[in-house]
Amino acid sequence: MESTSELAWFRGEIWRSLVRPREFARDLAREHYGLAGVLVALVSGVGLSVGIDLLVLASKGINPAGYVARMIIDAFLLGVRLAVTAAIVAWIASWAVRLMRQRGGTLDQLFTAVTFAFAPLLLVPAAGLIVTAVPADFTLTLAAGLVLVLAVRVLIGVGLNIRAILPPAVAAVAFVLVSALGAFVLGDQVSRMRFLSYALAPQLVPQFGTAPAVGTRFEGLGFDVVLPPGWTVATGGVPGEAARFESSTATIR
Repeated sequence: MESTSELAWFRGEIWRSLVRPREFARDLAREHYGLAGVLVALVSGVGLSVGIDLLVLASKGINPAGYVARMIIDAFLLGVRLAVTAAIVAWIASWAVRLMRQRGGTLDQLFTAVTFAFAPLLLVPAAGLIVTAVPADFTLTLAAGLVLVLAVRVLIGVGLNIRAILPPAVAAVAFVLVSALGAFVLGDQVSRMRFLSYALAPQLVPQFGTAPAVGTRFEGLGFDVVLPPGWTVATGGVPGEAARFESSTATIR
């Protein structure tokens, strides 16, 4: 019965952090969450990883059934990365409070503030399931937009939670730190979403221009090549050799 009530409390706190973030942030200084913060970080990382995996596979028309084992391992590792990142941020923020000689949240409160801000990532698998069930460009675009909205919601949650327990100056530093470390830790997931957006809107891919070749043009049988100054024709009529060019340091055959 006790474990059931604890699970119900845990679900309720996650729900409250999602739908009533300001109220949740105000209560951070009064509540004690213990290991709940670690669990939130783990399941949020799992949700983010699984959701993006489903989106990427759906964009390529691949059935996710053959990648379940790999998805589970990657999801667990990403959850661990989120938990470790939150711990590092909380530790640095607590030291910043001490150095600035200001009163602020405890290490446990700071850790909880960061980890529960990740809770919106639990909804990312819903975006992946939508695309998996109805594979189409429209649903893929809709799902990618949902992931973007959830990412913005995470940043809002981080700002609200940290500001509720830290002085303004320290809260600003902590917010920048969370954003920077989050971008670093989740760099692979950000890149995957960026390339997914390229698949949806190829016009977003930047045009790469090249400078015209400068040098001497050499014409051969069925080809021509432009080489920079210092290269000369050294073709010697060797069988099977279309051409040979030499400089003072190298040879091209």
